[in-house]
Amino acid sequence: MKSGNVVLRLFAIIVAFSFSQGTSLASEDTVMLPPVVVTPTMVEKNLDQVPGAVQVIDSEEIAALGAETVADALLYATGVMITIGEGRNLGTSIRGLGRNHTLVLLDGRRLAGSFKSQMDVGQLPVLMVERIEIVRGPVSALYGSDAIGGVVNIITRDPAKNLQGAIDIRGGVGPSAEQSVQGRIGGGYGPLRTNLGVSRTIKDQWDGDGELAEDIDQTALNSTLGRLALDLNDAQSLTLGGEYGHLSRNGGRFYQKLARRFEADDRRWSGFAQYDLQTDGVLSGMLRGYVSQYKRTGSYDPAYEVDVERRRLMQVELRGNYAVNDDLLLTVGGEFREDNLKAGGLDGDDKSVYNEAVFLQADWQLGRYFNLVAGGRYDHHEDFGSRLTPRVSLSCFIPYGRVWVGYGQGFRAPTLNELYVTSLLKQGKEIYQGNADLGAETSESYEAGMSLRWGRLWGQLTLYRNELKNLITAQYISQSGSKKTYEYHNIDKVVTQGTELEAGIGLSGNLSLSGQVIWQDTKNLTTDMDLANEPRWKGGLNLAWYKSDWDLTAQLRWLHFGESKDDSGETLADYNTVHFHLDKEIFRRVRVYAGIDNLFDNYHDDYTQSPRQFYAGLQCQF
Repeated sequence: MKSGNVVLRLFAIIVAFSFSQGTSLASEDTVMLPPVVVTPTMVEKNLDQVPGAVQVIDSEEIAALGAETVADALLYATGVMITIGEGRNLGTSIRGLGRNHTLVLLDGRRLAGSFKSQMDVGQLPVLMVERIEIVRGPVSALYGSDAIGGVVNIITRDPAKNLQGAIDIRGGVGPSAEQSVQGRIGGGYGPLRTNLGVSRTIKDQWDGDGELAEDIDQTALNSTLGRLALDLNDAQSLTLGGEYGHLSRNGGRFYQKLARRFEADDRRWSGFAQYDLQTDGVLSGMLRGYVSQYKRTGSYDPAYEVDVERRRLMQVELRGNYAVNDDLLLTVGGEFREDNLKAGGLDGDDKSVYNEAVFLQADWQLGRYFNLVAGGRYDHHEDFGSRLTPRVSLSCFIPYGRVWVGYGQGFRAPTLNELYVTSLLKQGKEIYQGNADLGAETSESYEAGMSLRWGRLWGQLTLYRNELKNLITAQYISQSGSKKTYEYHNIDKVVTQGTELEAGIGLSGNLSLSGQVIWQDTKNLTTDMDLANEPRWKGGLNLAWYKSDWDLTAQLRWLHFGESKDDSGETLADYNTVHFHLDKEIFRRVRVYAGIDNLFDNYHDDYTQSPRQFYAGLQCQF
């Protein structure tokens, strides 16, 4: 099916926006309150009042997606692409800007990068995730480097006051089946509140074409997350917490002209301490310090060399909110961060870089109909000097919705890998050299949108344009024998622009239909080529059916990815995937569920699509 025909059909079906609530069905008399989000402004704000385009994927929708990791959930997000990077990392690209331009946070905290500095959202389980907030568009005015395309903030459950918990056991059948078990428990005593969760997921390897490298590696992911909160009084609390994750990977590779078995061991751990102050609504604040570490060990058989990479990120941050009056809220903050890398190919034992920043934001309600959010951030980077990044967004509230316009700047500092590391990639055929003289990437972004909600219809339309300068690109230097050498340089200028439509409708009876469709144009103005692996069209539909007297929910989801280009400018064919999920409560707080991923067992020569998998599970809560 041609992409254009698919899109026309989507537009004919989709009539409104669901605010990510497509999994929820409501009667005509039900009022669905918008969720509260914190990522767009660093303060709690209703979703229908935030500046810009924001999406929320809550825990109920995560369960209905059959998601095991954050990557599984983000696959369905509007304007988001999951891309495969070095080491088979699953990166996040928002609005066509590539995986290096999305900032991933855990409860508002930065994480040390994964292999080659790229954050792997496939290593982040949905264990204890309350919701995922996705801000599309630059948020460097609040979060600094890396937030050019947007921010993905993974919000976990608060420590519980009362005893509560859950266990979920799932089994799968298929060529690359997944098996998982996860559990959580929380409770409190007096001023103490706690949460603890553990999970284990294993996935079978799969080779669809019989040629190396294998399409999907055999993996095992073990994760633990814990929180301990102490309520000092009604206005103050102290929270301690941490996470640990261990991913083991085993698969076939063709590396340095020889077929080999590849094994990788990824370990991630982090810890934080946080003090919160919340007075009578006039003043609130937060002081937090944390450390995040990552270590990867990779080896081949027959042996070639053992590759070890260690990363550490340490940050201290202070933030305060002051309500000048009922209409004006000021947010001010500052932070200090150190990034450290120790890896093979470095010129020296290890490298560190420091960044300091302060920011200010004003959220001003201008009468009944207008809201202005404006602010800026000043960063001083040890190697790249100082940078000011502003952002402004004006919203107008109209009957049944709002319209808004926004402008923002962003920047991305080069990673330590791009600066200092020499790496072998592309099966060892290409050498990539760091460049200590790199400069920061900068961007300007423009956005306009409208969202409406009327009865059981809701919808949102957003237009955007991003202009990115000094894009860091690997430039060809020389060739020796069959090996090519590249070096990173600031040489490219990129423009991405597009349209996003999100929509939903509560149909007659117990049916609801929601969906999204995006069109984007991505262009490297230096080479006059489309950006690689960024489809021009992406769309999806979700049909949900709920039988209240049976407490039974069924969902059918369809996703379409249009044609795109590879690194050489060759066309990559479009593809579709369909998923089915069924969920039923059999006893009070005991549910069974089942589903089929990739219902029609589609296969693509250029993209890795997991083969068809049947799964079933049991969830018990108390």
